[in-house]
Amino acid sequence: MISIDSFVSFANTMLISFGAAFELPVVVFLLSQLEIIKPATLKRMHGVLILVIFIVAAIVTPPDVVSQVLLAVPMVGLLELSIGVCWVVDKQKQKKLKLSQST
Repeated sequence: MISIDSFVSFANTMLISFGAAFELPVVVFLLSQLEIIKPATLKRMHGVLILVIFIVAAIVTPPDVVSQVLLAVPMVGLLELSIGVCWVVDKQKQKKLKLSQST
């Protein structure tokens, strides 16, 4: 029997975890703007990052595979988007650096 308290707790946990997961591209954008992270680093650590995503999804979600996959798959997609964002920011920084060196 499902109680209101357990349902609200589950809903809050899922909302917070999905909300935090969808901030990944924004965080990567800021870190790449500050030159803390590079696209080559993200590509090199790609497999480890996917493993970390699945571990975090397993910890945050209830103990069933479906909810873990429902959180992990969008996070992997957001990781790929984040790598693309980081690559674009890096290219823009290189272009600005080239322009400033040539003048």
